[in-house]
Amino acid sequence: MDYKRMTNEALIELLEEKGINYSGATKKDEYIELLNNMLDGNVESVENSEPEDTELQGLVGTIKSALKVEKTVTKSKEDPTAYLKGRDYGELTAGERLIIREKSVIYESADSGVTVKVNDRLATNWRIVKLADTSYSKLLKGETYVLSQEDFDVLKNEKVKVKTEATKNKCCGQARYEEVPLLEVVND
Repeated sequence: MDYKRMTNEALIELLEEKGINYSGATKKDEYIELLNNMLDGNVESVENSEPEDTELQGLVGTIKSALKVEKTVTKSKEDPTAYLKGRDYGELTAGERLIIREKSVIYESADSGVTVKVNDRLATNWRIVKLADTSYSKLLKGETYVLSQEDFDVLKNEKVKVKTEATKNKCCGQARYEEVPLLEVVND
């Protein structure tokens, strides 16, 4: 908002509207500075502090002093990345994928379920997967896990694109790719 074009009276009305104590200010620049500080959150509001001068400021001043409203700030304990939980990994932006990679924990094996081994041919040391409860988790390359039946049902058809054995040391246009299953069921 362009405060410099406003009159002193309009600035004072705006300060009163926002509940800012302007008793120490006498110049237009000081009023503008108070408004800018209020936007940054660096000023105490009139509702939260005692007035410095005890003079009556007219009918509006007495009503405002009688109705001292305390503002409370509530902080949300909700996870700011919770909105990513239900979305498919392929639909996420690069920044959102980075958040998921950093926040995803290594999968904890279940007490009972299907024993599987993660494919050794992964290009990276882990694979981010979406579990049955729509959360993301990391499966480490070559590790053996006991997946719960629900998680196994979700991940059993998961495929990974890797270089073929013949072209695994080639790059760019020379390499050939194939799809292999991410998980191999281990027979006990």
